Amino acid sequence: MESDVKKEREKAKPCHVLGKSVIEEIQKDMENSVLLLSLIRAPLDWGTMCRGKLSVDQWRIICTIHLPIMLVRLWGLSLMVKNFMDLYKAMETAQNCIISKEHVTSYENHIVKYLKGVNHLYKDFTMKPIHHMAQHLGEFML
Repeated sequence: MESDVKKEREKAKPCHVLGKSVIEEIQKDMENSVLLLSLIRAPLDWGTMCRGKLSVDQWRIICTIHLPIMLVRLWGLSLMVKNFMDLYKAMETAQNCIISKEHVTSYENHIVKYLKGVNHLYKDFTMKPIHHMAQHLGEFML
């Protein structure tokens, strides 16, 4: 496992994880996706300069519906996808309407695993205040 991380990190170039080509592929898939009518659709031109900012709900749809499906298609079961899925699991747990101590523990485990994974996979990663805050969110969930 550690050697796989080293190999992927050595291959990594300083760049955006969701670069232009990845976002364009995701946008194409989004155009062909069928969602429940009750879900807010994210704009197809997200990630472009002309789009501007997305709402929280639009980001939630992108990160919890489109990215988990499409990143597996684009990247396979790479360490990057596995790392993203830790973020996904933390997000899904944090937005539950009913939270137990087990949910908090699950959230904390996944967010810590995600941040450690980001640190190992992406050589240019530096922890930001939002990352530090995410590690303490569990304290406020109950």
